[in-house]
Amino acid sequence: MASPTSPTTGDNANADINIKPSQYALSPNGANRRTFFDRTFSKLEKGSLRGSIFNMVSAALGGGVLSLSYVFVLSGYGTGLILLCVGGIASYGSNMMIAKMAIQHKLGNLDQLAFKSGGNCLRKFL
Repeated sequence: MASPTSPTTGDNANADINIKPSQYALSPNGANRRTFFDRTFSKLEKGSLRGSIFNMVSAALGGGVLSLSYVFVLSGYGTGLILLCVGGIASYGSNMMIAKMAIQHKLGNLDQLAFKSGGNCLRKFL
C-alpha cells in the first residue's frame, strides 16, 4: 500500500497501483519512432546495427550451408546424407580435441591454444 504522505496518492491512484503523472514520455523519442515495417524493410545503412547483424549471420552460415541443397541434388540424397554425417562426425571430433587440449593445458580460448601450439605465426593465421 502506498504511503499516506505521498502527494498524489489520493488523486492518481488506480486500484492498488499508484501512478505519478509526468510531463515526459515513457520512452525517449517514442512519438518519433519508426514503424516495424520501416525498421525491418528499409535500406541497410552503412555501419547500422541491422547491417552488422546481417553480416555476422551471413559470415557464420557461409556459402556452404546455403549451397547444401544444391550439393544434395548433384550427388544424390544417399551420398549427400553419408557425406553430411561424415562431416558432422569430423567436426565433433575436431571440436572435442580442441576442447580437451584447452582443458589439459588450462587455456581459455582458441587464440591461446594456437599460440601455445604454433607460436605467434599460427596465432596470426587463425
